[in-house]
Amino acid sequence: NTEAKLSYEYYHSKYPYESGIPAIGNDLFAVPWHRWVGDKGDNTVVDRHTVDLKLTHKLDSSWKVTGGFMYQYQDYPMEQLYAWDYPDANGNMPLAPWFVDYTSKLYSSFIELNGKIDFAGMTHKLLIGGDQYYFKITSEGFVNGFDQWTTFNVLHPVYGTVNYDELRNLRDTSPD
Repeated sequence: NTEAKLSYEYYHSKYPYESGIPAIGNDLFAVPWHRWVGDKGDNTVVDRHTVDLKLTHKLDSSWKVTGGFMYQYQDYPMEQLYAWDYPDANGNMPLAPWFVDYTSKLYSSFIELNGKIDFAGMTHKLLIGGDQYYFKITSEGFVNGFDQWTTFNVLHPVYGTVNYDELRNLRDTSPD
């Protein structure tokens, strides 16, 4: 009368950070909708591993105990330049780097007792249980998000001018 389910999931994705399309002054359509606001090297890589275990034991035809545990580890380094201010009237927009390695760990568990009892001439369904949840995120890297690193012209873009190796070196040697 016991059932066990164990699952594992691996998720991987790589995508560029998207700052959106800025307006210039009151003109929402000055910048073409397909314009990329960033640089060619911008990317975020996500690698996530999830393990899930669930156990169910039937005590009798009316009662069962169910418990479970889930663990998830996620690593997602971000290398991106983002718009930290609006463009000026000529389309020049300041970009700031966000080069940070994030990791997160998640643990959760639960236990529950589920069943039926007859009381006062009626059948009642009961669920008694509890759960626990823990989540921790850490980050290391170089964030210069409050200072301009470079300027990007949203009206006349030039891509490939950012030295990503220099930014990676700052991330990897940052004292914080």
